[in-house]
Amino acid sequence: MALKVLGSLPVAAAAGPARSASPQQAPAPSVTGLPAPPPLAVARGAYVPKFFSEDEWKAARILADMIIPRDERSGSATDARTVEYVDEYAAFWGSRVQPRLRGGLMWLDRECSRRFDKRFADCTDEQRRQVLDLIAYPPKDEPSGRPDIGRREPTAQAGAAAVGHPEKEPPSPPTPTPQTGMAGPPTVVPLEEPERHATAYSAGIAFFSLFRDLTATGFFTSEIGIKDLGFMGNQPYDWKGCPPEVVAKLGLKQG
Repeated sequence: MALKVLGSLPVAAAAGPARSASPQQAPAPSVTGLPAPPPLAVARGAYVPKFFSEDEWKAARILADMIIPRDERSGSATDARTVEYVDEYAAFWGSRVQPRLRGGLMWLDRECSRRFDKRFADCTDEQRRQVLDLIAYPPKDEPSGRPDIGRREPTAQAGAAAVGHPEKEPPSPPTPTPQTGMAGPPTVVPLEEPERHATAYSAGIAFFSLFRDLTATGFFTSEIGIKDLGFMGNQPYDWKGCPPEVVAKLGLKQG
């Protein structure tokens, strides 16, 4: 249930409405400047993935249902055909999205293999949750600079705020070496917890954030998701004309 709550949070941050007009129409940019997602091609019968491989498709469906599981209120992500939407999205946007999704699923497999000697899809539910807990709840002070472990200190002009530590004093400029007269190597700032956790799992965190956003967008713009939200859409208004007291005040007659 906790991951289902995660699925509902970032839907506004994902790229626009999930299902637009006909497939012939080019998707217009959203008001946020992000590209709008492609229309979902709903075909009868079994869906044939356009981007995901067979193994990726299996893992993506498991992951989507862990983010938005079936409960007493509504169906799951796969019930809403959310993974079909993610697949269509990746196929449409190509290299802008595909490496991040494919690389993220590979990251899950590697992490599960390292811990349990099994791929993500072959792990137990408890084992999968152990891995997802590492990336679903990143520390709030995740560093804003490069995601690798150990960072290069910025220049004195940039200040320590460039690496997310405005309270630190800017470092002194490097001292030229007598051999070359050039500046020495940049200072490497050691990381502390929870910052080290964030950088160690940055690739997984970035992937999960993207996949969760796409899953939430696909779900909450589907028929199942709209019913889950209780969204009624545009409703006709029963207008009965101007109130009689307004008509009388204007010296007019009711038509």
